[in-house]
Amino acid sequence: GRILDGTVAFVDASLPGADANGGGGKDYLGGIAHQCFRFLDSSLQYEAEPANMLLRALQSNGMVHRRNAFASIRHCRRRRHADWRQHSVARVLTTEDEYQILHLRALLARVCRLMARRRLSPAAFFAACDRDRDAHVSWSELQTGLRWLGLSALDETVVELFLFLRKGALADATDGPPLLSRRDFLDAVEQEGAAAADWHDEPPGDVGEESSAAPPPPIR
Repeated sequence: GRILDGTVAFVDASLPGADANGGGGKDYLGGIAHQCFRFLDSSLQYEAEPANMLLRALQSNGMVHRRNAFASIRHCRRRRHADWRQHSVARVLTTEDEYQILHLRALLARVCRLMARRRLSPAAFFAACDRDRDAHVSWSELQTGLRWLGLSALDETVVELFLFLRKGALADATDGPPLLSRRDFLDAVEQEGAAAADWHDEPPGDVGEESSAAPPPPIR
């Protein structure tokens, strides 16, 4: 006989086809356990997939409970307390659940399609949004660029997408408003939206050819 576990998000460890991408089995459960132990060890840095696995394990606990638990454990350690808001663990501590991540990925995929429709590479779109040419954009500059592409979204949604592109890291208030770097934007587009692969599927003559339309108006 076999005991059926009704625990939320339970995965049978005996399932075949184990992989690190959520396919079930021992490797998947072991990966989640590893990320949970890293969380208990107050680790601040997580790649996208480990962060998603950790969020999946902790999402039944509210964001406030997660932040309080993380802060309580860190207070017991004698290491220097860096601001977690400036590191990728912020994605786990500021995201309600994995469905919010799926929503933002779908939104990013739509942005990629709109860029391709205007014959804009991700780098060219970012340059059009970057008013002062410092390789960084604010959330308001990103919002202006998205509106120019034809994407209508609430301010709160744009802020969520902005933080998602920054891998969940928030800037310290003493450092001024948070900014999205060119590298983070291009990495997010390539990883989450697969825009780079889609772009190279275009005919060679179209690659790098920008839209003849005017760039997004500067933020004043």
